[in-house]
Amino acid sequence: MESVNNSKGKVFCMNACGGSGKTYTINLLLAAVRAQGGIALGTALSGIAATLLDNGRTLHSRCRVPIRIDETSMCSIIPRGNHCHSC
Repeated sequence: MESVNNSKGKVFCMNACGGSGKTYTINLLLAAVRAQGGIALGTALSGIAATLLDNGRTLHSRCRVPIRIDETSMCSIIPRGNHCHSC
């Protein structure tokens, strides 16, 4: 929340054992950011994990992570503006 409150715009990754509360924690953070009018994009590496996140998608789907990675590979996020309700 410090990153959001100070407009730092960082990316975070959470990795822990099953049943440790990752999904609960991520959904709580997504809701808190969105409640403040911010944009929070919940992503996961697998489709099953993405379905557990509020409006979650796979990282590949959301950011267009390339399958072939080389020195020219790029990820992209297209801004939709502050009125985005599907984020």
